[in-house]
Amino acid sequence: MGLCRTLEISMKHKRALKLWIILILCLFSAAGLFSQQKKITVEEWEKRLNKLQPPKEIMDAIGVRPGMIIGEIGAGTGRLTVWLADRVGEEGKIYANDIDRQALDHLERRCEKDNLRNVVTILGEVEDPLLPKNTLDLAFMINVYHYLDMPVALVRNIIPSLKSTGILAIVDADPEKSNFGPGHSTSMEEMLAQLDEAGYKLIRVETFLPDDNIYICRPK
Repeated sequence: MGLCRTLEISMKHKRALKLWIILILCLFSAAGLFSQQKKITVEEWEKRLNKLQPPKEIMDAIGVRPGMIIGEIGAGTGRLTVWLADRVGEEGKIYANDIDRQALDHLERRCEKDNLRNVVTILGEVEDPLLPKNTLDLAFMINVYHYLDMPVALVRNIIPSLKSTGILAIVDADPEKSNFGPGHSTSMEEMLAQLDEAGYKLIRVETFLPDDNIYICRPK
């Protein structure tokens, strides 16, 4: 009986030791993951917009995942670019397009500061973003569409850059939801008509943002 009791206690100690080892390994693993996460620098002017357009919620809604290749049209100084770059990780890539060279220069300095090495800037044209062909899992624009001089032409010229499974996601203010007037928003009716003219079919519209809609579509 004494020997059996001793063996039973010994087995319990071994099981407890294994559990502690597993727990310690999990903690070290988690610590390693946290240490690899990059700190995203949010510029002061972006804070208000990020509350109205939360980057993580938008990325979740449009399906941004690690390893994706994304083209952002009208990236500007990179308010969303840096979040996209962090989400896709080192295996992914962001092509950040704009027609403003100074804005892209600012974005490049920002990526260098935040150690984001997966962003490539592209100086585009008014009607063509000049993104690489047959490359993108996702083309994305936010707070840009209503400013475009030639929206149908530009959006049509994105199609050659998409992979066969690639999609386009546009975040733009809806005048029926917001206080933004003409020139600062796009009605859903107008957006859908122009996307259709440009050669896209709608997948869905996300309406959870207070002022904006998110239009997700793919080439016909």
